Order: sequence, then structure tokens, then C-alpha cells
Amino acid sequence: MFRNLEFNPEQVTDYIRRWFAQMRDAATGESLEAALAQSENSRLKELIQNPLRLWMLCQIWQTGGGLPETQAGL
Repeated sequence: MFRNLEFNPEQVTDYIRRWFAQMRDAATGESLEAALAQSENSRLKELIQNPLRLWMLCQIWQTGGGLPETQAGL
């Protein structure tokens, strides 16, 4: 059986920074961090502690999508 371990908030931030640095688009990563900081959606913050869901969020944000409101939206 395989199970992803959850990221803590510092690991989420580090992952976002590294993801967008690798894409050579640090400004987009900073805008995602700012949007997450302003987001009132605590459920989304819980969802992205999962590495796979965080990867999906970075993909969505990079293509110009906004913050999803639900797990299904992600």
C-alpha cells in the first residue's frame, strides 16, 4: 500500500518556490503564495498539504487558472 505523507506549511511554501524557480517564473510562484495567504479557504490549505494536490495546484496556477474552491475543482 502506498500513501503520501502530508507537507507542513513550510514545506508547501518551499515546494511552490522550487516549482516556479525551476520553471524560471518566480513571480508567478510569489503570486500563488500571496493568493494562498489571502485565501479564506482553510480547506484548500489542508488539501494542498498532499504533495500530489499541491503539484496539481501549481500546474493550474501556471496555466492561468485561479484557486479552486473544492477538491473536485482541483
